[in-house]
Amino acid sequence: MAQMPWEFNEPLCAEIGTELFFQEDRDDKKPGMSEIDYNASKRICNLCVHKADCAEWGIKHEVHGVWGGLSPQDREKIRRSRSTTVNTITVQI
Repeated sequence: MAQMPWEFNEPLCAEIGTELFFQEDRDDKKPGMSEIDYNASKRICNLCVHKADCAEWGIKHEVHGVWGGLSPQDREKIRRSRSTTVNTITVQI
């Protein structure tokens, strides 16, 4: 299995806290994350050296939050173009 995003070496999201990335966002069609916060999380991802790997993880495994600068809606579009579905995993800590 590929490295999980929380195992990356010093990802930018870890420096500021993950709350910004996992609030309910506009693509989930639920209230919670403002447009400003959504854009801020994407800007942070765009500066991270792990962006591509994190985005790919999100495409394959995540339905909520911002992963590698991709919203849930962004990832769903990519899944449809690839004719794939989310493969959720269970992480034991």
